[in-house]
Amino acid sequence: MFEEQNQHVSNLILLSSSSSSSLARPQRSGVGFGSPSPSSSRRRDAARVFAGHRRNRAAAVGSKERQERKAASLGAQQQPKLDKLVAYGDGPKEATLLIDCPDAKGVVAASASMLYGQGCNILETDQHAQPDAGLFFQRVHFDYTECYLGSGEAAMTGLEAAIESVASRFDMKWSISYANKLKRMAVLVSKFDHCLYDILLRQKSGELRCDIPLIISNHDTLSHVGEQFGIPFHHLPMADLPPEATAEE
Repeated sequence: MFEEQNQHVSNLILLSSSSSSSLARPQRSGVGFGSPSPSSSRRRDAARVFAGHRRNRAAAVGSKERQERKAASLGAQQQPKLDKLVAYGDGPKEATLLIDCPDAKGVVAASASMLYGQGCNILETDQHAQPDAGLFFQRVHFDYTECYLGSGEAAMTGLEAAIESVASRFDMKWSISYANKLKRMAVLVSKFDHCLYDILLRQKSGELRCDIPLIISNHDTLSHVGEQFGIPFHHLPMADLPPEATAEE
């Protein structure tokens, strides 16, 4: 009896010591030995996100550089073509027809039919009649890119022949100007240089599309301006004219 009681007390002591030792050990619920802590996982996630941003940025920069190189290459390839167009005076295949004739029925229909028959497309037209004077005026701006005779010298020759055929029917005076042909313009000037400089600078920059073959003045004050721009300067002094000279002279 005494021995059984001692054995029971020993078992209680062992059980108590086992419970105490288990409470003293730290608990690692859900985290095994060697598992990363939550803070280290967050740092690794942030590093992966940052590396992804860097890769995306590098790809975007590389794509932009490739596009710029491609655009520069295409520009270099097209530049000789552009230079050739400028050198040969090529431009819009458009023209403007001015008509002046006695007022009569069918003038507008005849001019429109003539242009249509040549394969031209009318872009703009203005007309005005003066019944008291019996006159009719018309301005027709048209595109002859799809002209049946092409868009070169043959087309211009064919157009002018067709216009002349209509003009002969209506006793018509006419003139035509082509957008891709530079107009020749002489500049008349006196002693003041501001207008002359303005015209020559606009022509030099391409804003004024024309060819200036000469400058004419009744004074030689601005001859140096012609020399600066490489344009012949012609001095026509008024003093050399006789007193009975006409206005045309």
